[in-house]
Amino acid sequence: MSQRLGNCHLCGNNDLLQVSHLLPKALYRFVRASHGGKGNPDLVYSTKTNSWLSSRQVTANLLCLICEQLFNKNGEGWVLNQCYRGKGSFKLQDTLRNCPPLTQSPDSLTYTAAAIPSINVTQLVYFASSVFWRASVPAWQINDHELKVIDLGPKYEKQFLEFLQGREGFPSNAALRVGVSPSQDPRELLLMIYPYGGRREGYHQYRFAIPGLRFDLFLGNAIPPALRERCILRSTGNLIFLTSLIDEANLRDMESLISTSKPSERLKYLS
Repeated sequence: MSQRLGNCHLCGNNDLLQVSHLLPKALYRFVRASHGGKGNPDLVYSTKTNSWLSSRQVTANLLCLICEQLFNKNGEGWVLNQCYRGKGSFKLQDTLRNCPPLTQSPDSLTYTAAAIPSINVTQLVYFASSVFWRASVPAWQINDHELKVIDLGPKYEKQFLEFLQGREGFPSNAALRVGVSPSQDPRELLLMIYPYGGRREGYHQYRFAIPGLRFDLFLGNAIPPALRERCILRSTGNLIFLTSLIDEANLRDMESLISTSKPSERLKYLS
């Protein structure tokens, strides 16, 4: 894929559209470098119908250069510096482990990001919003596969676009939960999950993960109060959680995906 002229999906200006990445390009470098040159560095991609190996990334001609730089300045650069980068480098996990938790339960520790100056809540929220919004734009492809990622619907897609443009605040009927992995195991820390999700009981939930971090977005009037209270932006103290990237819902989703996804011949051979 190469640059081409068109209308930027964020600002609407007719300009040279960059090759945008659904998840930041640098993340692939972290994951591939962690193989240490051993084994097959290609990533496994899975949809409901197919699974295949590829060294390529999910891209689209989505944004002009100015908007690409806006995304990097307002969230992507900071998050990439804080997530798991391989070789034991995981700044956000280190920050949380050096602070006392607000509460703890068998499966998570809860922290107040507002009490930790080095955590930039604004950048976390902007980054997550940018990924969920761009995943809702039907322009993505990898190799010969065109991907329909998630559908926020016209109402929320517009609200997130206006938030990313800086013209409106974070959508009022949205809650974002941010989880940081407590693991020291690279096999979990290097997990990347592309945005997915849909309707739950009266509301919508979408999720994605990058190395060491997980983002859950809840949308709708009927979001349960318990979920609203975990929103990193609107909760008292800006709550952030040290918790596994994989939970029972993830496992069910993965099992469902594996049961319907047909592996490529190359993937069959390697397995």
